[in-house]
Amino acid sequence: MLADPFARNDLGSGTDAMQLCDEIAEALWPVSAYKLPKVCVAFGLADGDVNEAMGSKRAYVRDRIGDYTMDQLCQLGSRVVEQHYRPCLWGLLQVHAGRRTGVDSPFKNLIFAADGPKPELVLTDSSTTVPWARAG
Repeated sequence: MLADPFARNDLGSGTDAMQLCDEIAEALWPVSAYKLPKVCVAFGLADGDVNEAMGSKRAYVRDRIGDYTMDQLCQLGSRVVEQHYRPCLWGLLQVHAGRRTGVDSPFKNLIFAADGPKPELVLTDSSTTVPWARAG
């Protein structure tokens, strides 16, 4: 049974990395063992031979990403999920992205770069000070 990526995780931070490793390996499992080494190299993983992949495709992938940091796993997971969609992997990536903090600098400019109509921003009460606004 797959773990629910949105469930509370009380097992420690290492569990997130293990879940991501497992989900990346599961996402690549449907790839033929003959093609798996080339697919892994295309994702930037270490090269290997077909015989190793024939033994266990999941272990083949896990061996190559077992020492990855959480950020490396998220980057790899994002690339993998684009080509080999797996809902649980996508969910884990969304949960981890929600935990990340944003930019450390204060908010400065809001730029809308859209092809279509731009949103209209209206201040109804300009006397209210908002936390991100600074007096010149």
